[in-house]
Amino acid sequence: MPRRSDEATIQQIVDAADKIMRRSQGLSYDQFLEDDEKQDALIRPLEIMGEAVSRVSWHFGQRIPT
Repeated sequence: MPRRSDEATIQQIVDAADKIMRRSQGLSYDQFLEDDEKQDALIRPLEIMGEAVSRVSWHFGQRIPT
């Protein structure tokens, strides 16, 4: 399977973050803890982000200023 470009991987991270922001709008921490479906809806994009971060090339990471 061809390697996904760093730019596409970064876009996947941004998309997952946007999904988290939309799904958590107006959601309190207590509401989150009480709703298994909300937890699943928010945790999965976090997993996607974590997996995607591991695919960003070392070279791409070196271009990002610290």
